[in-house]
Amino acid sequence: MAARLAETLGIDARRVGVKATTAERLDAVGRREGAVAQAVATLVRRA
Repeated sequence: MAARLAETLGIDARRVGVKATTAERLDAVGRREGAVAQAVATLVRRA
């Protein structure tokens, strides 16, 4: 996944971090009654 994101962004894959976790038995997601996705990006403008 990191390689695909890096390719799309035109940057080195070493500059991309991807983490995943589960919500086992926590709320509707953990009980498999729902789904969730979250993304965070930090962008830095370079002169």
